[in-house]
Amino acid sequence: MTNRLEESADLTATMTMSNGFTIYENLVEDDYWWWYLATDMSTGLLADGEILYQWATMVDQTAENPNAPMTVGCAITMGVDDTYTIQVFT
Repeated sequence: MTNRLEESADLTATMTMSNGFTIYENLVEDDYWWWYLATDMSTGLLADGEILYQWATMVDQTAENPNAPMTVGCAITMGVDDTYTIQVFT
């Protein structure tokens, strides 16, 4: 019998994040601002029923009239189909 610490030595996880604009004629680009958040991890890192949360926070760094920070977050329940949620926090 092994303990969880010994089992976790072989577990790995990698997070990927990207974003961008899809521009369509006659529309403004921020109408189609997209985000991609993904985690590639070993089977068994999270048990069925555990929730994986991911988020990214954007900070407007313009000097004049900056917008407030905004966070895009998502969550999925491991082992349960169609349980994802996506939220925007301002």
